[in-house]
Amino acid sequence: MGLLDKLKNALFEVEYVEVEEPPKKEKKVKEKAEKPIAKKIVLPGKREDKIEELQEEELRDEDFEIRPKEEVKEQPHEEFKFMDDEDFKIEDDYVPEEPEILQVLDESEEVLNEKKEEMKQVITEAQLNEIKNLVRSDEIFMNEPMKKHTTMRIGGPAEVFLKPRAVEIEKLLDYLAKEQIKTFILGNGSDLLVTDEGLSGVVVSTRSMNSINVNEGTGVVTADAGVSLGKIANAAKNASLAGFEFAAGIPGSLGGGVFMNAGAYGGEMKHVVKSVKYFDPENGVQTVSGDEADFGYRHSIFSENPSFVILSAEIQLERGNFEEIDALQKDLMNRRIEKQPLEYASAGSTFKRPEGYFAGKLIQDAGLMGYHVGDAEVSTKHAGFCINKGNATYADMKALIDHVIETVKADSGVTLTPEVRIIGE
Repeated sequence: MGLLDKLKNALFEVEYVEVEEPPKKEKKVKEKAEKPIAKKIVLPGKREDKIEELQEEELRDEDFEIRPKEEVKEQPHEEFKFMDDEDFKIEDDYVPEEPEILQVLDESEEVLNEKKEEMKQVITEAQLNEIKNLVRSDEIFMNEPMKKHTTMRIGGPAEVFLKPRAVEIEKLLDYLAKEQIKTFILGNGSDLLVTDEGLSGVVVSTRSMNSINVNEGTGVVTADAGVSLGKIANAAKNASLAGFEFAAGIPGSLGGGVFMNAGAYGGEMKHVVKSVKYFDPENGVQTVSGDEADFGYRHSIFSENPSFVILSAEIQLERGNFEEIDALQKDLMNRRIEKQPLEYASAGSTFKRPEGYFAGKLIQDAGLMGYHVGDAEVSTKHAGFCINKGNATYADMKALIDHVIETVKADSGVTLTPEVRIIGE
């Protein structure tokens, strides 16, 4: 057999066998178990012992003595770790589609930024020039930090800050109302928490409205809205007029005191206010009697109608003995110094007194004395005060107040209501 024949035979004897390919492995996305972001801590038990109703004159938040308690330690939170890119395997041929929603979100962000810019400046140049014709140039401040004008020492800039005198206030308010310019009336700033972003529009401070007149014969003290309650108390004492001793240590103005029916140690503004003169944007200057002012616990016709601007008020007092009035004022002031954290910036009592309870006692029982967010802290001297220990921001203080409300609710079932007014949200 020749070589050629041998090659042919070998070629045709080859048997072809179809080999089955092994199955392809599917690429899968690696699964990763979710971890909880945070654990909800529920404080055990609900407070069932309700404090008996007592007359307001007998016992108030300011009279309540709070015993020192160990500093509260914050509960550690379980660390949450975000998934990294390495935790996922992506198909090589995967090409993501361009989502249309991204364009919508971008447009919304632009609109939001535009609105923020508008809020930063809502006063036109023409309006500002007209305001300059109504008040003196040394009474106008641009981008004035509100932290300089609140007892909490917190707050961003006011777009336009004015300090008009009493003779200028009515025309100014009338112009602002007609132009529909956003306006906020500021007294002593003792019951306010202003946002870090500040306030757009106009802030009108009443601090330059500070005249006071005492009629010893009738016992009537007439004062502008910007006069401090302490100044009125001292003027009344010097004239041997009794009935205003309770307000001697309240860090507020007459306007603010009337607005919220301020009170302490058994006395309230509703007990002494004879009449109030105020500005109504729709009807101009009006006068209402004390009986018509709808006074209640931290409430008045003015808190119900914030557009009403208190200009002045008459306080009706009674003849008394100078030494007795002086002794009572000093006693109340000493009690404040002893029980309240006056050495720190605060807005006074942070929460209203819930019916049948004491805010400070509920907060202490919830273990919150000394709890803090940044430099915002629940006072270790009186749990009813949230204080600024230095450089607290609005975000710090708001987070602290919210935490106190949530924790007290879980601990006692009682919902606290802030007494401090939050401005700028």
